[in-house]
Amino acid sequence: MENIYVVYSIIGFFVISILGTLFHFLYKFSNMKLFIPFCAVNESIYEHIKIGIIPMYIYGTIEFLCYKYKNINIDNFSISLLLKIVIFVIFILILYFGYYKLIKKDYKNNLIYDIFIFYFSIFLAQFVSYFVIIHESFGFAVCFCSYVMISFILFITIYFTYVTPKHTIFKDNKTGTYGIYKIGNKK
Repeated sequence: MENIYVVYSIIGFFVISILGTLFHFLYKFSNMKLFIPFCAVNESIYEHIKIGIIPMYIYGTIEFLCYKYKNINIDNFSISLLLKIVIFVIFILILYFGYYKLIKKDYKNNLIYDIFIFYFSIFLAQFVSYFVIIHESFGFAVCFCSYVMISFILFITIYFTYVTPKHTIFKDNKTGTYGIYKIGNKK
């Protein structure tokens, strides 16, 4: 039984990584407003977090339906998804800010390291998620609270795309702008 969870975790790493990479470029190349809630609209840290979170929701929905279809126990699915998202965000922030504080450099993009952070954080999130989903049930109350928190995170993720706080993680270091960057125009 645990083998199916391993398989879905490995598939999840690749699906989330591919979708995240696609979502990084989709708005920039299409400039379509339809993609704004899901795709990176600038080069801020926040938008790079968003392009990991949104694919986690998408894959999580598919994964949930697959488990349900195959009648596989998913008592801890919501907790697993919540921790996956939280671990991803925490590691993106720790690795990004830790690196730049360590080398005492302005937060300019180091492309190779930024790509490494993204995929490594997805890997760690999937790894932790696997161990949570195979753990014995945490109970209904914890699972319900997890679904509420997941819904809130999804809402706030999309909301901050449109109503962007003036904070370091929301600032595009290449353009100096916050929020939706219109291709060809500085905001």
